[in-house]
Formats: sequence, structure tokens, C-alpha cells
Amino acid sequence: MAIALTDAQVRSLRARFDAHDATPQAHSSTWSRRLYAPFFIDAPEMADVKRAITRAHPRHVVAFDIVFESRGNETAWHTDYESLGPFVVRDALVAMRDRHFVSVHFNLTKDGGALVTCERAPMWLDWLTYRCIVAFGIYSTAHRLLTRIAGPFLAAFASHAPNAVGAGNSFDNMRLHKVTAGAPRISYVVRLAHKDALISREAVRRGVERSAACAALGFLSETLPDEREHRVGDLDWSGEAREASARKGATTATVTTAAGADAKSARVS
Repeated sequence: MAIALTDAQVRSLRARFDAHDATPQAHSSTWSRRLYAPFFIDAPEMADVKRAITRAHPRHVVAFDIVFESRGNETAWHTDYESLGPFVVRDALVAMRDRHFVSVHFNLTKDGGALVTCERAPMWLDWLTYRCIVAFGIYSTAHRLLTRIAGPFLAAFASHAPNAVGAGNSFDNMRLHKVTAGAPRISYVVRLAHKDALISREAVRRGVERSAACAALGFLSETLPDEREHRVGDLDWSGEAREASARKGATTATVTTAAGADAKSARVS
């Protein structure tokens, strides 16, 4: 099922992105700007796109969205780890096999690089890359060395997605993927989570500690009723529920300064 943005939707997303004070947040050599969880997908003009995505992926929910801006450099072969922070990944192979995390990728600018996936390759390569990134970090020396060695082999299994502006391309976040070099680009990504995937407050906290980019996802703690792990499919992921959680989270908290001064009241937003 084809998923595509109209020219008006592309213009709206770019205008909304430019209105935010986005920063790289991490990996500034790869991204010039990166914005996590702005929830542009819940804007009225994006309603038909969200419906199309949920129809194409009925076993998943729309969890959040991301906007990236790059200078047009290639994004190396990798599997996602940091941006899966809010979710529990107890067994990476199971998550890969059952496609727990899927994204729909859109180019918002002309002549940007193309998404390249490698889902026909043996899954143990995805698992090995994932474990390398967990242990040493994405774009670390170990990660770059591994992808350089595996690169010629991966090329034999690679599938290139069209890079037309507004074309939606789905891929598995835990399988190997990359974006080729091209003109400076802005990419819009809608992140989906399988209804059987798990989420917990502890996983959200670990994700925020692991990556500054995931701080935007801290609100997810407020959507969970307790410290237990919960099925993604058992939660309300609607925009209305998120706004209610945000209002709930905007309560007065007590903080103590590092110098041990008296506690003061602060707004948590």
C-alpha cells in the first residue's frame, strides 16, 4: 500500500520544523538538526497520512515521529538502538523476527539520499550489528569497522527505496539500513511499535539517560499506570491521551540544589 505526502503536507512539515529550535542533540557529524517527538503526525493536515500508515501496519501503533536534517552525507549501515529507548527489548532476535519496531521514512527535500534496507540478509548480521552498537555506540570505531568489513556482503542484499519527495518507505528499525549520500536533506520519520512490544517507566528512564534526544520521550512515563511492563497495544496512543498526560505531568515538583540548599518549587514541563 503506497503512502505519500502531498506537496502541501511537505510544506507544512518543513514550516513546522523550521519553527522549532531544533539542534543535533547527538551525532552532530551526521545530523545538523534533529527533532524528536514533535507529533506533527497529529496535526489536522496529516490525518489522512496517519490513517494510511495504520491501515498499512494494523499490528502496530503510531508511537512518535522524528525530523532529521543532514548535510547530505551518507548515513552508514546501522540498526537503531538509542531511539528505541522507551521500549523494552528483552530479546533482540525476537524483536527483529516479529518486526517490533517499524518506521515510515519520507524525504522532504529534492535529490536527498535514498533509504537502503537489507532485510534479505541473514538476521545474525543485524543481531551482531545491534550488539556492537549497544556495547560500543553507534558510529563508534567498532561499529564503523564492522560495517566496513560487512559492507560488500550487504551490498548484495541491499534494496534501494525511491527518494522522491513525499514518498513513504517502510523499514524495520532493528534490521540493517542506511541512507545514501545526496543533496542536503530533511527527512520525516514516523515510528511505529508492535502492539505486542513492551514499554515500562524504567525503560523510558534508561532511554533518556542513554541519549539526550530521547528526553523528548520522557512524557511516556506519565502514560503508564505503574512500574510494571505493559503491552504497547494495551495503551492509548492517541493525541488526546498524550495531551492529558502532559497536563498531568505539568505539576509542581520539589527539587534540591546540588549545594544542599532548601528545596524549592519548580514547574515540570
